Amino acid sequence: MGSDILVLNVIFDSVKKLVVNILFLIQFAFATVFLNAQEFSPVLKQNGIGSDQDYYFAFTEATRYFMTRNFMQAVSLYNECLRIKSSSGAPHYQLSRIFLNAGNNYLALEHAKKAVALDKKNKWYLQGLANIYQVEEKYDSAVIVLKNLLLIDGNDPDYLMNIAGLYEEMGRMDSSLRYLNLIDKKLGPSKEVSLSKYRIYEKMKLREKALENLYLAFSFEPADYIVAGMLAEFYRSAGKADSATRYYSQIYPAYKSEPMVCYSYAEFMLEMKDTVRAKKVLIETIKDKSINIQQKSEYLLKFLQDDDLFLLNKPIVDTVAIAYLNEYPNDIRALSVYSDIQMRRRNFGKASAVLLKVYELDKRNYLALEQLLYSLNLQGKSDSVLVYSEEGIRNFTDRPLIFLFNGSAKNDLKLYNEALIVLKKGLELTADTYLKVQFYNLIADAYRNIQEYSKSDDAFESALLIDPDDIVIKNNYAYYLAVREERLKFAKRLSRETIKIEPENSTYLDTYAWILFKMGRISGARKYISRAVNSNSDQSGEIFFHAGEIYLKAGNYDKALIFYKKAVKKLKGPDLEEVENKMKIIIQK
Repeated sequence: MGSDILVLNVIFDSVKKLVVNILFLIQFAFATVFLNAQEFSPVLKQNGIGSDQDYYFAFTEATRYFMTRNFMQAVSLYNECLRIKSSSGAPHYQLSRIFLNAGNNYLALEHAKKAVALDKKNKWYLQGLANIYQVEEKYDSAVIVLKNLLLIDGNDPDYLMNIAGLYEEMGRMDSSLRYLNLIDKKLGPSKEVSLSKYRIYEKMKLREKALENLYLAFSFEPADYIVAGMLAEFYRSAGKADSATRYYSQIYPAYKSEPMVCYSYAEFMLEMKDTVRAKKVLIETIKDKSINIQQKSEYLLKFLQDDDLFLLNKPIVDTVAIAYLNEYPNDIRALSVYSDIQMRRRNFGKASAVLLKVYELDKRNYLALEQLLYSLNLQGKSDSVLVYSEEGIRNFTDRPLIFLFNGSAKNDLKLYNEALIVLKKGLELTADTYLKVQFYNLIADAYRNIQEYSKSDDAFESALLIDPDDIVIKNNYAYYLAVREERLKFAKRLSRETIKIEPENSTYLDTYAWILFKMGRISGARKYISRAVNSNSDQSGEIFFHAGEIYLKAGNYDKALIFYKKAVKKLKGPDLEEVENKMKIIIQK
């Protein structure tokens, strides 16, 4: 936690490889003609051989095409160069660069190897080959090539640094340190090498040596807010608040236009339980026009990805999210981040209001629509789910999840035949096994409600063929069989498997109790319904109704009346009427 400054500013060793590569590519783009002229211009001057002239012309034209990013013509002409002069490594080298940029690493590597084979001491060819090995994450091969480069040019510290970085990537920390020490021996200590050593010692959990190198890096440039921030975070992670405060005071507010400084300091304040200060820092950062919205969005999105960070920011996240939305009320990124935060906080009403705005701004934003449907569904707003899923089906004809939401809403609204049509279409669209199970579950429910029980059972069986361990399917299947008083032994076995996995789940306990009740096993039914109503999970009106029925059957009228009264508070329609009639019978007795 609190590693943002560290991540930003000690990427030196891992990104150094890429920086070297980029600089190399830029430099070589302008040096290509000169370097290759060295290869064959003496021949032209001495002999005036036509084939060399053709080669020189083709290579020059190919390089011109390469520099203007006309790669197809460049590839064609470089291949022509190889036809004329197969012993030349330069066309292979250039082709390897083109294919690497095009993402064809295989051909890039093949040409790079051929270039090196033709000229084993050409450091550009070797560096190009090393670059490709790094891209392919073949670090051991890259190290071998770079060591060959050291034999040619042993004074270049970039090669040493690159090798050190590769050994670190491979987890060979001692070897990495050995090459970093060689750089120190050649050039003397430096900030960059000290930072690399710091990171390696941190990975090795040698914190004293890590801190020693961090202080050394700081000594080269005490005004560097990056290293000061790393020291602050080092002490913060070590639980040394006073030392952390000393270094944070050097970088905040002096560098409050640097977002990572602000975020790290705010997190430190939250850890110190200073929520007022943390809130002030974050809101000022959000309002700072010099910091772009992308950086703000990325940090706020981290709340959703890091449970510890979200928990840390929980006391102020609402205030910060609202400030962010107020600052960018019509920006889709801001709206999306705000809705994500509200979804994480389970404030589905707030989330759906903003998601609706995002969707209205961009009707092609599928993710916004998906989240909107999800939040509306969780609020039980089946009418709204139906409206927006219908529109979604028209705009996104190949997205099965929208069909699932639509079918679910139609089931809730008792449009069972319409639900079956759309659910079957969605089922055909998906290859995802989890979604298929959900589709079969809703199909089974729709068939049950139109009393086509064999088709309902078939749908449940299809779901269990896909996932034999799905306890939701097992519970639903078992319960519907119990309601129909069919295959009760099979239903009991299915239900028993669910409570083995989730022994405190009130829904599963209720199903098992109801099956036992239907089997006439009242003592067992009372045991499990008691566990259901006393569990920590929320109880539905149906569970209380079942409890009333079981205790009524057992002759315990007082307890039956207690549970019927609880059921009345949660039930509606015909179910409510049934319970009220039962209560009247008990009271009359």
